Amino acid sequence: LDLVRAIFSNKVIDEGNREALTTFSVTGFDGTFTIYPPQFAFWLDACKSVFLQIIVTSFYAIIIYKVIIPNRKSVSARLLGFGILMPSALYFPYVVINFFGIINKVLRVGFLVVPFNIFFRTIEAMYGTSPAAVEDTQLNYILYLGSCI
Repeated sequence: LDLVRAIFSNKVIDEGNREALTTFSVTGFDGTFTIYPPQFAFWLDACKSVFLQIIVTSFYAIIIYKVIIPNRKSVSARLLGFGILMPSALYFPYVVINFFGIINKVLRVGFLVVPFNIFFRTIEAMYGTSPAAVEDTQLNYILYLGSCI
């Protein structure tokens, strides 16, 4: 379990341990501004978070494609969408952020893509407003829902 939690190793971008490229002040603003060089570890963690989001939304896409789309007008499809998929998608960022111990604010905000994506795509599937070509095959739907960006 510790190996899985070590996926996001870059917990905090600590400016105290980094050398600044330049520091400047702007007239009319209080204080100074500092520009730091980019950190490779942050960008690696950002790529890992996008990959994780694609995997999770792909699982949601399979459920939506197999259960909700064929039974679009039924009560069971609406119960699954509104009662299980949307609440679990809303809870997803909280679980992932706490499990991996993600402290970086940019990565934390990035995990909000999944709930919004799942919410809108589930509503599209339940009410039949998703593009027609997307629902032709399961792979099309997985690619459609899994494209977080």
